[in-house]
Amino acid sequence: MTVAEYRRFLKPLVFIVNAEWKSIGNLTDKEKVNYLEKSIHVTSKNPQIKYSYYQKVINKYPSFRKFPSYLRRAAIADAIGIVSSFQTRYREWQSGIRKNRKVRPPRLTAMCQSPSCLI
Repeated sequence: MTVAEYRRFLKPLVFIVNAEWKSIGNLTDKEKVNYLEKSIHVTSKNPQIKYSYYQKVINKYPSFRKFPSYLRRAAIADAIGIVSSFQTRYREWQSGIRKNRKVRPPRLTAMCQSPSCLI
């Protein structure tokens, strides 16, 4: 598995986590990962997933079908960290906590560059 594949797997997760942030923002880290994993991963006990969009992404890239569970959970945790950071920075920007009055709002960047040493 390459770093590029991991990042490709991570990108749609960031959008899903951001969409679910109001629902999961107050959960513990483990509960967030479990909730999101159940939302995207089809199993025999969980045949109906919430995000069929993610299933289309998995079908598009055959290597994602056999993505190891520990890497899937790591990618979910990465996505949670990226969105959590964005939400905090955006909330601070809205409240006026900034160095310059004309600073533009932070943007959620889906092209996240997770350090390859963590992968």
